[in-house]
Amino acid sequence: NFLEQQDRMDEAITVYQSFLEQQPSAVIGAALERAEGGTRAAPMIGSVADGLAEVFLSVSSSLSQENASNPARNFARMAVYLRPGFDASLMVLSGAMQRGDAYAAANQVLEQVPADSVYSWDARMQIALNLSRLEEVEGAVTLLRAMAGERPDSTEALTTLGDVLRSS
Repeated sequence: NFLEQQDRMDEAITVYQSFLEQQPSAVIGAALERAEGGTRAAPMIGSVADGLAEVFLSVSSSLSQENASNPARNFARMAVYLRPGFDASLMVLSGAMQRGDAYAAANQVLEQVPADSVYSWDARMQIALNLSRLEEVEGAVTLLRAMAGERPDSTEALTTLGDVLRSS
């Protein structure tokens, strides 16, 4: 984003490509596709509240990695409050809830991720897994079958479906 804001689009594209060579990411893949299409990213921080939300998201992510679920959840909630529609913070918040075995609450958060978000696929995969954990296998199976139809060239939804069925 910084490189794009500095009119260094070629360098930004190179960074995105290098990242994707190391690790697949829907977020970076979408950024690369947008950049290659010639569209510059919007600035990541448009206000003081956006900046604070980014800080709280970073703190929450760090705490999540340290298995500090309660503080991570609190900081993620502050990020969501300060920046409604901040899908990354919804994902971190739901992850902290899942680590605390609050699967139903995590699904309520994940359902807020819009269908057109780059996080939509991952959010729906987590919803399916949480449904399975809540012993709502039929709901998980229905969701995963629909997702498998969306991406017939991918095995991710089908593999998860198999895992859900095997564990039930």
